Amino acid sequence: VYTTEGRREYLSDGGEQSHHLILDPNKSAEMGKAWSNGLNMEMVPLGDELLIAVWETRTADFDRYLKATKTPAGQLVLSEDPNKPVVGVTREECELFCDWLTKLERKEERLKKDFQYRLPTDQEWSRMNGLIELADRPEERGLLVANEGKFPWGAQWPPQQKAGNFADASAGIEGLPVERTITDYSDGFPRLAPVGKFAPNILGIHDLAGNVHEWVSDNYKGLGLLRGGSWQSFTKGQLESRFRYPADIEARNEIFGFRVVLAKEPEETQNVLENVEENNGGDSD
Repeated sequence: VYTTEGRREYLSDGGEQSHHLILDPNKSAEMGKAWSNGLNMEMVPLGDELLIAVWETRTADFDRYLKATKTPAGQLVLSEDPNKPVVGVTREECELFCDWLTKLERKEERLKKDFQYRLPTDQEWSRMNGLIELADRPEERGLLVANEGKFPWGAQWPPQQKAGNFADASAGIEGLPVERTITDYSDGFPRLAPVGKFAPNILGIHDLAGNVHEWVSDNYKGLGLLRGGSWQSFTKGQLESRFRYPADIEARNEIFGFRVVLAKEPEETQNVLENVEENNGGDSD
């Protein structure tokens, strides 16, 4: 995909002019190819229909949104370290961030009009973690015996040292009871860790087991749903890749965060949005 270039010239009757132009590649996303967006959020492909953020959404990313939209931080937790995940977000706040980023990147011509940022679905989150789940609802998928004992780092329990940011000995020092930590495990971070500090999975995605629980777009028996473990997780069940964490969609917690995906909008959704823009005189902001 290349940048466009326009040029206006006036020729006499019958005049001709030829040009040889070298166009620069533009910076827009392409499905199936790794990409970095305007916030320097690195993304990797999951098949040909989805790009996945390799990191949980950082304080720096969310702070950019708050300032651009003049939204007060409220009860959000923004770390002094810009590379630590934003936490304390509700599901709606995650969705508002995705909407803002979609509009921004379309305006900057980084996204085609049918590309959008959003939260991953429950099944997409499982796929990025290598799970195969043949069940209709999240509550059923979480009980599939075939995925018991599978972790982002493999099948070893307890995990090898520095497999991820979990409740370790240093977390006990920070206030967690020792019995709520993993015995003889150390990851070097008593609480939140900056993104990308631990080895990624085979797709290049970091922190699918620890650091923060991540909001997804599905509901779970009338509640919202988060996936993955956090820096407070210490049991085998909490850190299995199949683990689900139901919570009220308005809940805030120092262990709740999110990551974004980039997907093509369903055609019917795009048609509705185009009709809205036409009715509003073409202004979608």
